[in-house]
Amino acid sequence: MRIFITGATGLLGLTLIKELQKQKLGPIVAFTLPHDKFASLLPKDVQIIEGDILNENSLTKAIKKDDIVIHLAAYISISG
Repeated sequence: MRIFITGATGLLGLTLIKELQKQKLGPIVAFTLPHDKFASLLPKDVQIIEGDILNENSLTKAIKKDDIVIHLAAYISISG
């Protein structure tokens, strides 16, 4: 069972990946923005696919082989 996760480099995503690995579920695919500065925090055995959830083509190509998709990506902004 292959698991595809958007938002994998966020706090919730990283926590979920650790829990999925403890339960020996996977393989796990992390969908990250190109040059995501937090991608280095992902465990070594997590496959990284770069793309953008706002780009339908990159997202469609990325999830073709996956059994489960977990969507955790969000746009967060702090403004006055």
